Amino acid sequence: MEIKNNQILCIGEVLWDRLPSGAKPGGAPMNVALHLNAIGQNVSIASRIGNDEPGEELKSFLEKSGLSTELIQVDEHLPTSEVLVHLDENSNATYEICEPVCLG
Repeated sequence: MEIKNNQILCIGEVLWDRLPSGAKPGGAPMNVALHLNAIGQNVSIASRIGNDEPGEELKSFLEKSGLSTELIQVDEHLPTSEVLVHLDENSNATYEICEPVCLG
């Protein structure tokens, strides 16, 4: 079978996971795009960030990771998505999804 188009498009959220140890870029679609890019696939990501410092930091992270930000939209009204990660005494995580935020 011949593949005629080898470009992959990941669509969905890019966000900040706010862990007790610090913030980490996250979002399943972004993680998939990063892994595909790392193994040499032609991949792009389409998402949305806020017009704020966390959004700019995510955009910079994507660029430094080798992903194009051409399909990243900037929302002028809503902030960049983030998830607060809480760990209990056994290091089990619970997640607090902050709202309202722009969605990818």
